[in-house]
Amino acid sequence: MTKTLVWDPSVSQALDSPNISGQEGSEILGDFLYATDLFGSDIDIYAIDPNSGALNFLYSYGTQGAGSGEFGEFGPLDVSFYQLTDGSTKAYTPDAGNFRIAVLDVDVATADLTWDDANTLEDVGHLNAPYGIEINGNFLYTTDWGASNIDIYAIDPATGELSYVRSFGSEGSGINQFSVESPLDISFLKLESGATKAYVPDSQNQRVVVLDVNTETGELTWDAELTLPNGEPSTNQYGIEIHESTLYVNKYDVGVLLYDIDMQTGAVTFNHAVGSAGSGDAQFLTPIDTSFYQAANGNTYAYVTDSENRRITAFTVESDFEVNESNVLKPGLNGESQLTVSLVESQLAEASEVVLITSNSADGSIDGVQMTDAGYLAAAAEQAQIVFSAPDHDSIVSGIDLKRVVTISGDDYLNFAVIKGGTLQDALTSPDSVEVSFGTQILSGGAVAEGQDSGVNDALLRVGLGRFTTAAADAKVSDGIVLSVQLGNQEKPVGSDLQGVGAESELIDLRAETGTLTAEFSVYREADFDNVIGFFAVENEAGQIRNGLGALLSPGEAGYVEAAIRNRIAVELSGEDKTTTSYTAQVEGGQLLSSFISNGPLDLLLDDTAANDPSVYFVHVGANTDGSDHVRLLGDNTFGFEDSVGGGDKDFDDLVVKVDFA
Repeated sequence: MTKTLVWDPSVSQALDSPNISGQEGSEILGDFLYATDLFGSDIDIYAIDPNSGALNFLYSYGTQGAGSGEFGEFGPLDVSFYQLTDGSTKAYTPDAGNFRIAVLDVDVATADLTWDDANTLEDVGHLNAPYGIEINGNFLYTTDWGASNIDIYAIDPATGELSYVRSFGSEGSGINQFSVESPLDISFLKLESGATKAYVPDSQNQRVVVLDVNTETGELTWDAELTLPNGEPSTNQYGIEIHESTLYVNKYDVGVLLYDIDMQTGAVTFNHAVGSAGSGDAQFLTPIDTSFYQAANGNTYAYVTDSENRRITAFTVESDFEVNESNVLKPGLNGESQLTVSLVESQLAEASEVVLITSNSADGSIDGVQMTDAGYLAAAAEQAQIVFSAPDHDSIVSGIDLKRVVTISGDDYLNFAVIKGGTLQDALTSPDSVEVSFGTQILSGGAVAEGQDSGVNDALLRVGLGRFTTAAADAKVSDGIVLSVQLGNQEKPVGSDLQGVGAESELIDLRAETGTLTAEFSVYREADFDNVIGFFAVENEAGQIRNGLGALLSPGEAGYVEAAIRNRIAVELSGEDKTTTSYTAQVEGGQLLSSFISNGPLDLLLDDTAANDPSVYFVHVGANTDGSDHVRLLGDNTFGFEDSVGGGDKDFDDLVVKVDFA
């Protein structure tokens, strides 16, 4: 199963973390991570929490200089470990500025490092600018980007002393050659046949070089058949690492490139990239190296040094989705994770609710009830999460992304349903009033993919729901929607925890928040009425509120409307037709908020003249005099309002509001 990396914000370090000047290489030994800091001229050592994967800084080893315990201006750059026959451990690190390979003694219990003067390999003439370092068997390989070659050393198993064997490669773009300022790293893999391959990023030639390794002599031989051709995949490749059957290549200005490795032949095939350029979640400026750790919680963590952002980013290693012949998705997860679902395209005739159904059966059945059975939706109701209502094709909201972050488990099978022209509640109570479509269609290149019993090798899926025209190569949605579905440990937006758990859940839950929050509102209007949207505090999820005398009122009871208007927060949202307008307000934490839409000024609802009262509609249908639904969930903290009696044209875009809290 293909792997992917899922950002873990709880383990990743913050930007500009202390004790980091410009980390390059990283390596893990036991429960410790060692990061070589190029600009700090030291090695930063972290203890890894075996239960959570969190990094705890211990100390930095080394200072700038040319003596014992010192590294040159451009070192250290990488580190690798070797256990001697007596059980002690040595660390080897290229010290490019001093043209040497430093050797250190390692206390594996405390992570303390001690300089080994006797075995440190001082300038011997063939070291130009050693960068990456890796040990395979009893041989040490250092990639020398100043000489465009790989220097090979034999390690004395008893003492750790290095003996130069030979250098492999020269500058160029052909066989047995590496580009200028390459190679920068090397990684080894033992195939199922017993043969060993080495993989080397050749940056300016834009290729991954594959070499055969003689484990008896340390010799390297070019594998012209498996080496990726020049121009594939991209330039600016730095670190390279293998974990299980996946090759990870760090690309300077993008992120991490993942390749599948054929464990029989060693052939590599590009799968996908993780990350983008920047300083936000799952973004990098200079991803240099990757190292892996298996935690006691069952997660495998990948740590990526990001030099210019001055942090170590952390990811969990997950398997991508598989989709089976029942059109049911299976995420390859350990424990819980988040699924980000975004609307890509809608060709629906009516606003329709999208539902995510979880099951413990590969065919999507619930307690033996199959998707084709009449009672399936009722059986699945307890396992169903409302994702959002997708607008019809004429009601796509400009300037507001429609997406949700929902929590899933690795044990679950996932099935989507679209309730055309209605909601899950409508489908349960009035099944003849709506059309329900089950099952996911995995789209590739704009068309419905065939052979859906195979693995879907992409961390980001495009999921089709509804009807598609598939006759042509440029197949398009005819009466359905396209969603992007992506695994990732994204934090759910503040206030969104209750949303999607059932009918009338278009609420903002700030009860766990303290202090004053800044609320940024985006409001899109497509209506003739000069509508006003307000948010007000409720006592519970049933929408009950207290009036001025402290009496508890339920939706629909006398005095409810006036109490709601008086309990509103100090912001009234409106806007110009076919325009997105921004508002900012200060909102107190510790409360649960519901909302309403009014066809006119709110002060008219509080005067003594009932005849001039505008119509007002609420999240809780019981408060609406027409008994109709007027609010739909369009995404996290994103709500669509319908302003006319009976739900009007039911497009839920008369006013659309999205709120972000900080």
